[in-house]
Amino acid sequence: MKSGNDNVGITGLTVAGKAKLTAGNGNDTIAISGSTFKSSLNASLGKGTNTLSLDTTTVAGKAKIKGGSGADTASLTGSTFNILSAALGKGNDTLSISGTTVSTRTRLNGGRGTNTFTNATDNSLANLAQTNFT
Repeated sequence: MKSGNDNVGITGLTVAGKAKLTAGNGNDTIAISGSTFKSSLNASLGKGTNTLSLDTTTVAGKAKIKGGSGADTASLTGSTFNILSAALGKGNDTLSISGTTVSTRTRLNGGRGTNTFTNATDNSLANLAQTNFT
C-alpha cells in the first residue's frame, strides 16, 4: 500500500514463514479473518487514520501491531497469539480485544494521545502490561 486510501481483506490464508503488512500514508483498512500465521505477523499501520481487524486468526509466534501518527483502531476478536505486542503511536487510538487468548506475553502501548483499551471479560491475556490507555 502506498499513499492512497486502501482496503485489504484476507480470509482463510495460511502463512508458513514470517508475514509483514505495511500500510501507506492514506487512511487504510486491513481485515484478516480465519487465517493462520505459523511464524510471526508484523502489521505496520503507517500515517493516516487506519483500521486493523484480526478475527479468528492464529499467530503461532509474535504478533506485532505498530500504529502511525493518525487515530488508529485495532480490533482483535476470537483470535489466538503466542505473544502480542501493540504500540499504537501518536493520535487518539482505540484497541478492542474480545474472545482472544495470548499464551505467553501481552504488551500494549497506546502511545501519545487519548487512547482507549476495551478488554472484554472473555479474554485470556498472559502477563498483560498496558500503558498510555485511559
